[in-house]
Amino acid sequence: MDITAQLQLLKNFPLFKGFSDFDLKSLVKVVTLLPYHEETVLYHQGDYGDSFFIIVKGNVTISKKTNSGKNVPVHTFEFNHIFGEMAYFNQTGRRSFTAKAHPQTVLFKIPHIFLTLLQQSNKLTNNLMQIMSSNQQQYFSKTADKVSPTVTNLNNNKTKKTADQVTNVNNVPSKAILSKTMSATLNANKGFSLSESEELSHKNMLYNHKFVCPACHKKFTSPKVLSKYVTVDKTDSDFCNYYTGINPLFYEISVCPKCSYGFTGTKVNKLDSKSLATLKPVLATLPKKDYCLVRDLQLAIETFLTALMCQTAFKNKKSLIAWLNLRLAWLYRYQNNTKTEQRYLQVTLENYLAAFSEEKLATKNELQLIYMIGELYHRLGEAHLAVKWFSQLVTHPENKKFPVMVKKGREQWQTIRVQMKKDNIKSTSNTKTKNQ
Repeated sequence: MDITAQLQLLKNFPLFKGFSDFDLKSLVKVVTLLPYHEETVLYHQGDYGDSFFIIVKGNVTISKKTNSGKNVPVHTFEFNHIFGEMAYFNQTGRRSFTAKAHPQTVLFKIPHIFLTLLQQSNKLTNNLMQIMSSNQQQYFSKTADKVSPTVTNLNNNKTKKTADQVTNVNNVPSKAILSKTMSATLNANKGFSLSESEELSHKNMLYNHKFVCPACHKKFTSPKVLSKYVTVDKTDSDFCNYYTGINPLFYEISVCPKCSYGFTGTKVNKLDSKSLATLKPVLATLPKKDYCLVRDLQLAIETFLTALMCQTAFKNKKSLIAWLNLRLAWLYRYQNNTKTEQRYLQVTLENYLAAFSEEKLATKNELQLIYMIGELYHRLGEAHLAVKWFSQLVTHPENKKFPVMVKKGREQWQTIRVQMKKDNIKSTSNTKTKNQ
């Protein structure tokens, strides 16, 4: 299917209602058109979701696993429908359903990173809200009808449950929760703006670093924090720093004011032609905004999202993608937005695991990566896996070269093991009490 045909299809989809041809031409270059000639499972319930889909032709059936382990068909989507978007908004980033494409089905696959534009496009937000609300009316109630008997039996409760009650049990947002989630996503940064006096004070703590944009080669300056003003108040176990006064993390990313390319570091090389070709359509979707100024938490988040979209576009190293996601998790931690923080920590972990298996690392970097993987498993509630990775750090053949990192890993390892032992004692004690 040529670009003109794809463009016409996108114009007809409700999600892109009101979008200009220029915006849609850019989008055509980043979406993937997928034909399925045979029945194919697209993803399973519980999988991590990194994309959503639009049906160009054919049908897709979603199903829900009941507590008895049986997969129950819930709804069949047809032409023009969107599905798979909810993994972006729930706490874990996991799929709530299993999706199966029927023979002769064609789909547009759109990466979830595209939804970061929600923070900058009211038009896209409104369109998506209407679609998600419609999806809910079409199949969330069906989920309740088909899953509720199992839930009812498990709770020994003969009372019929409402659609909202059952969908909440199964991590499928009700309409009220959906609205609340969307609102939190779009307005999460309210209350974190700088006052006029703070902005003036911070401005005096900055200097302008000169750059040549790696993408468009335009010269520009981006603010960085003078080191004499950096004061660390405390540090979390995953190295997230809290600062007294100005936060240098807000200025880690530089964004070219001409082409919107976002990158990190002070010494950057020009992009090769292949990377530029892949990056160009992504840059076209980004709003042209000047970030070369004093930044609050909102602006800092926007710069990291911009950099993440750019670096993901041409498939930069997994370790860098993990680094960006981890910083985003920290930024959301600053505002106590635990749900969004956890989602970025999960993506960080998956990219660090990929980096560990794919990238050639110096010993120091390898030990740091092992520690971070253990720490991320710990923060995501996977204690046994955390212990496994910390143990790998403690027993590493070259651990004596980096005693500080190994000591930190050993401390975390011991802390988690003690907590696991306590939890096991409590669990055993509770079981005995119930049996008595």
